[in-house]
Amino acid sequence: MSEQKKSPWMWIGCGCGLLVLIIGVAVGGAGFVAVKKAREFGESMTDPVKREEKVLEVLGGESLPPGMHAMLGFSIPWVLDVALLSDLPSDGGEEPQSFGEAGMIYVQIRGGLGNNVDELRDYFEGRTDDVSVLRDNDINIRVKEVLERGSIERDDLDLLWVSQRGDVSAIGNGSGDTVTAMMLLDCPQDKKMRLAIWFENDDQSDVASGDRNFAGTPADPAEIAEFSSYLRPCPAN
Repeated sequence: MSEQKKSPWMWIGCGCGLLVLIIGVAVGGAGFVAVKKAREFGESMTDPVKREEKVLEVLGGESLPPGMHAMLGFSIPWVLDVALLSDLPSDGGEEPQSFGEAGMIYVQIRGGLGNNVDELRDYFEGRTDDVSVLRDNDINIRVKEVLERGSIERDDLDLLWVSQRGDVSAIGNGSGDTVTAMMLLDCPQDKKMRLAIWFENDDQSDVASGDRNFAGTPADPAEIAEFSSYLRPCPAN
């Protein structure tokens, strides 16, 4: 696999040492920049306050969605930015918490980095239900059922969303069955791909969707609108 086609999900799942190495490679020989970024990443991993500051910097908001806590935030200059949220609070130690019953994965990728946003938009807008579109763009979610699609127009961005039942264990959450809202955020200022995956465990996975009440879950349009209001990644005009 070429350097350009490396999956951002691979970077999310790798260990801290490898992430530091990737940061060094990504800055391409600018040694002092590599050292600085590696140090910043290490601090954000071990310091809960700096961890939250970094996550808020990536998401562009002033606060985190209710019930969510900063799990991880990092940037690879000119390549991608990542923020992970978990419903589990930090225990105050140096190690970040893991995913619990719910979480969010947010990735912002420089345009043209092996991802086809037009294909993704076709999936989000319902022109195709072919889940291979996700796999082709390195989004390794096992989709069992598409529940609903929608859009949100804001002053700062346009947002497409699709709610699903499936399994996000392929990208780091070992919980199995989940209810998921995937959000594609389009900023008018650039062509970066911005994708958020908000999920929670499906504790009624044996109940048919027609008999299931999804109120208050990532499959609830009102909850998606509320949750996404905390994501403000677009650059200022």
